[in-house]
Amino acid sequence: GSGDKSGGDSSSFNTADQLHTCNWIRSHLEEHSDTCLPKQDVYETYKRYCENLQHRPLSAANFGKIIRDIFPNIKARRLGGRGQSKYCYS
Repeated sequence: GSGDKSGGDSSSFNTADQLHTCNWIRSHLEEHSDTCLPKQDVYETYKRYCENLQHRPLSAANFGKIIRDIFPNIKARRLGGRGQSKYCYS
C-alpha cells in the first residue's frame, strides 16, 4: 500500500482554491526542458492574479505541491551563490 494517510482533512486550503490554482498553472505554465523559471516570480504572478479576483492565494508551499502534481518531471533547482540563491523550476 501507499503511505497515504487519508481520513481527516488537515489541509488548510479548500478544493475550490486548489482547483483555481490548478487552472491557473495549466493555463500559464508549460513544461520546457530548456527554460528556467524563478519560483518566486511564478508565485508572485499567481498571487497578483488571485488578488485581482479577490481570491485567497495558496501558500507558497501548497502552490509548489500543486506544481509538482501537475508537472511531475519538473525539478526545482537552486541557482546562484550563497545568500542569493534562487529556486528555479526547470
